[in-house]
Amino acid sequence: MRAFVARSLHVLPLTLVLYACGQAPQEPVVSTVQEVRAGATDDGEVTLSADVLVTDGHEGVACGDGQVQVTMEVSRNGEDGPWVPIEQESIVTRCVSSGRGDLALVMDNSGSELGSLAELKSGANRVLDQILGAEGRASLVRVSTEAQVKSPLTDDRKALGDAVDGMFVANGWTALWDGLRMGNETLGKGRLANGEIDTFTDKDGFCAAAQKSGIVVFTDAQENNSSNQKLRSDEYPGDGIDTGLEDVLSLKVGGAQTPIYVVGLGGHTDPYALGSLANATGGRFFGLDDQDQVGDVLSAVSKYFAAAHRVCTQIPSHLCGALDVRVTQHWAAHDAHGDQVTTHHIDVPCDARAKGRVATILLTMTATETTEETMMKLVANTVNWASPVDAPKVLFVLDDSNHGEFGDDTKQIYEKLVAAGYSAAYLDEPENGITSEMLEGYDVVWFSNPGYPMDDQQSFNVLLQFSQAGGGIVMQGDDMSWSWGQNFSTAPLTHLTQIDNGTDACGVHIDNGQGGKYRVTMNQATHPVIEGIEGASFLYGDDIDSATPTGPETEVVAWATVEGAKGSCEKRPAVTAFTPKADQP
Repeated sequence: MRAFVARSLHVLPLTLVLYACGQAPQEPVVSTVQEVRAGATDDGEVTLSADVLVTDGHEGVACGDGQVQVTMEVSRNGEDGPWVPIEQESIVTRCVSSGRGDLALVMDNSGSELGSLAELKSGANRVLDQILGAEGRASLVRVSTEAQVKSPLTDDRKALGDAVDGMFVANGWTALWDGLRMGNETLGKGRLANGEIDTFTDKDGFCAAAQKSGIVVFTDAQENNSSNQKLRSDEYPGDGIDTGLEDVLSLKVGGAQTPIYVVGLGGHTDPYALGSLANATGGRFFGLDDQDQVGDVLSAVSKYFAAAHRVCTQIPSHLCGALDVRVTQHWAAHDAHGDQVTTHHIDVPCDARAKGRVATILLTMTATETTEETMMKLVANTVNWASPVDAPKVLFVLDDSNHGEFGDDTKQIYEKLVAAGYSAAYLDEPENGITSEMLEGYDVVWFSNPGYPMDDQQSFNVLLQFSQAGGGIVMQGDDMSWSWGQNFSTAPLTHLTQIDNGTDACGVHIDNGQGGKYRVTMNQATHPVIEGIEGASFLYGDDIDSATPTGPETEVVAWATVEGAKGSCEKRPAVTAFTPKADQP
């Protein structure tokens, strides 16, 4: 059976004509394409789906009240085409199932509007009743000077209710972008916990199974502390990840962009930034002057999951890989009508035989407190072990989402390896990710993001295919066991299951040289990756992901513990080596 992996879309032409019943609307009718996905079925066909949300004012227009007509096109050559039309006979339209949606509640309690707390709690409880009543799940993130997850994604109504009841107003700054990122992480972790990869026999099974996700955020203030620009202290250390608006715009779950519904209350919000955020993600922005409206608006948003039209089709399997899809939408409802063209990008992995060695180094190399000789011995050993040939050609790739943190780390490693006589090249990752063509002629790819998770799923899929085709992979960076926003699992490549990003361990805060330190120690037992540096040990002041190997094929060759921790403190992998079963001795 062929595995289905959800991926994000970027182009699809779609024509929607909606005829809704009832009285003429008092507010404009708006139609939005959201959560565009791609995957594969057991018979080898590539499947596409897109949801269309129509709202009349605050209320979602029920799918049963409308009629949808669709056309689709795809391109393998970007937006310039040529565009290949999809046969009309292959396109189906259905209503999204009303249950099993995942919603992250992100609540700003920074204290700008002290009188809104009671209304906020009431509205949050109404949302939870509706989502859980439809067999869905929810999570809660509280935003103030720093953002905190108060409840992971769950269907436990009591636990969620307790989290809502525990909210309080605290005068401070507003880490709103951090809160949205954390909300998306709860959605991603909840999805990955149930298994990211599913199989479907046909297009209809895929179309019926795609699960809705979304974030609803309430705020009465402006974002001003997600990069600790106002306050960083022992009391408010943050979680080690600085989040900007562009980062929030890239949040995804299962390859599909997460719709963000924004409720702004009062005159302290930034309606331009919040409205742009909602529109860009396929969500909605509600600017309210009266706090008594909060509960009704939050309640209306929770019903959107059951108001979407889903459009599904399939294309020949030879169109796997990177695709562009164009969605052209025309809608008409009551006395309103409009046209919209949206462009999306998808990446569908092509079948390949699983083989190839993968090393994962959960370290920022230049942040280690050790000799250059020890560090370069680790680098050279890792490249030699991962390579399928004796004299490898190596490509170093720096993730474009590195935010400038330890920005020279990757290039320094590359330059020192070249100085040591290796054949190597350096590449800054393109905005939309690397392609298979960029890796042609290389035996090992060293993919690095020194201080942040990787964010481009296209790059991940290309690296996975390179490994499956027999190439060697080195994944390096202190957050390399997970993806940005928990959008997709990196475990198929790293063979590690992420627990947390390691800025706090054993009661000690460790991040960017500000706080405690880890002690990284190579195993005493011989392994090619640590040959000649067995037992070597050094201090390290940056965070290290907490992660566990997914199976016995992944060997931990270096461990990290907290320096000077009192009492028992578990150690965590710092360097791992995955050897496919076919290559086991």
